Amino acid sequence: MKRITLILVLTVLIATSATDSVQAGEAEPADDKPPTELPAKVAILKFDDLGYNKEMFPLDGIHPLFKKIIDYCVERGIKSSHGIVGKTVEDAPLEYCEWIKNLHKSGMVEFWCHGYRGRATVDGVLEPAEFEVDYDLQLDSLKKSQDVAMRKFGFVYKTFGPHYSGQNADTAKALKEVPDIKLVFYWPDDLAKAANVMSLPRTGLESPTGRPNFEAFKKSFDQRKGASPVVIQGHPWGFYNEGWDDLVKVIDFLVEDGWTFMTPSEYYNALTNEAVDTKE
Repeated sequence: MKRITLILVLTVLIATSATDSVQAGEAEPADDKPPTELPAKVAILKFDDLGYNKEMFPLDGIHPLFKKIIDYCVERGIKSSHGIVGKTVEDAPLEYCEWIKNLHKSGMVEFWCHGYRGRATVDGVLEPAEFEVDYDLQLDSLKKSQDVAMRKFGFVYKTFGPHYSGQNADTAKALKEVPDIKLVFYWPDDLAKAANVMSLPRTGLESPTGRPNFEAFKKSFDQRKGASPVVIQGHPWGFYNEGWDDLVKVIDFLVEDGWTFMTPSEYYNALTNEAVDTKE
């Protein structure tokens, strides 16, 4: 009888300890827990230009269409990723930062570096693109982006895609100085190799930019002959009316065709985990 009682006490203590170690709402992001097996068909949703703008959106500083797509994906259990322009969140209030933090903790959303300042028109002249200038300026932008993410959200970005510009050899050189970033969107192989990062391929979604178009997506999808991963880019500020309907059609198509939605870092971790296992 004493032995049975001791076993029961130990069982309760172990269960209590496990409960205390993971509090409700404090789940680690999915990208820190890579699956042991990479799905055969992976889809990644890449949405650009998330930021904070209280002047344009006085309620909470968030464009309503960005909230709509995030809420829609979360409700459907679909993972997505969103690029943040760093400078826009320098003055973001606690409520906004908590919104980002909670989505990050859920593992349903990855936030990635979309540059620091973006690109603006000064006195009627379009200023140079952020990641087509010299090395020092590019490194400064990347470091500022990581710094503001850590200060505001408590994490750094692992994925990068430039805002409204391309990239050059200096981008690759600068990125090597930001080792937390492991992968990029749509880089040529030579630059990705020089930066020691993985580059994700592009599958078209919009036509024109900002307007999801199912036929444009299907054409791009068919050209890639169903190759995985399917990485589709969108700009939620343009997801109105028919465009929204076409976005839903794209997501429905991928779901019905058996594609698994992952965040970029989750895919990277799963892929590299599989590669290690294969070598062993």
